[in-house]
Amino acid sequence: MPTSVVPTSTLALAKDALQAIVAKSATFQARLGTPPVTAAVAQLAIYKTYLRLAGERAFAGKRPFAIVANICEFDYTLFAGGTQNYLEPAGALWLYLTDADKYPDDPDASSVDFENFVGGVMDDLSNLAAVSDNLAISAMQLDMMRQSPADQSLSEPPYWESLVRVLWKS
Repeated sequence: MPTSVVPTSTLALAKDALQAIVAKSATFQARLGTPPVTAAVAQLAIYKTYLRLAGERAFAGKRPFAIVANICEFDYTLFAGGTQNYLEPAGALWLYLTDADKYPDDPDASSVDFENFVGGVMDDLSNLAAVSDNLAISAMQLDMMRQSPADQSLSEPPYWESLVRVLWKS
């Protein structure tokens, strides 16, 4: 999402860096469909805050997409070395992934399909972490994966969602 405010702080730059690395994920790009999707096009399906979508009821047609958000875990830790000590920044971000249920009539295929998507994105992030200028990811944890709530709007097709906690260091 374009913005007129340029990120300059370590906290804001980390969020931008995770958004960029998700956009480079071959799994995420493939899930967006054909023709082959570039990182620049994939970037349009990655939002920087959940609040932009939380109030919307019309998610149909928007999936798949990702949301990168801060989770208020950010600190500076003493890093001692050589002639100087300094504080090294580290933090955690949420990566929310969602997509339509591709196999609503086959629960097993549906589950495996979404696991392949989320696991593939996590594998891609692992392979891209700290390469070149990419975000230095220190750990990832899948905190939640579920099908759409049973009380969802009948006008919305079934979907899957997941939440990955991404720890990073500067």
